Amino acid sequence: MAEGFDLSHFGSAPTKFDVEDLWPLTASVLHQTPFEAVADEIAALGVPSDIAPAFWDVARANIGTRGEIADWWALFRDGATPLVAEEDREFVAEAFAMLPELPYDADTWSSWTNAVKEATGRKGRGLFMPLRQAVTGRQRGPEMADVMRLLQVKPSL
Repeated sequence: MAEGFDLSHFGSAPTKFDVEDLWPLTASVLHQTPFEAVADEIAALGVPSDIAPAFWDVARANIGTRGEIADWWALFRDGATPLVAEEDREFVAEAFAMLPELPYDADTWSSWTNAVKEATGRKGRGLFMPLRQAVTGRQRGPEMADVMRLLQVKPSL
């Protein structure tokens, strides 16, 4: 930003600063930050070096501040508090019973949800959203195939 800063580009009207404008800018910068720039910070969190670059690829697209990096590692390391609607509790329990053992890979989400679909007849949003919320405790986030391969603990209710 400093390279392109030139006072001659400003008019005589007073400039308006809104701190809220910084949030999307910060997120945009983080989304473009290479792994090498945060490698030490990620190592300090305890992320194993063999998954650290993949972790950063997933986390950086889903954070607004650097402080949120630790939140994502905590989710992958410790698991999430499942977010499960009462009407989905039985379904999620059945689906979790069908989860293979760790470690998971990029195909785990697909093979698991296909097995759950066959066993329960659920499909589409009724299949995927309750499982996303149960595994991550969130309604939005990274691709679930990426989430599964980074999980260090098996999800449970």
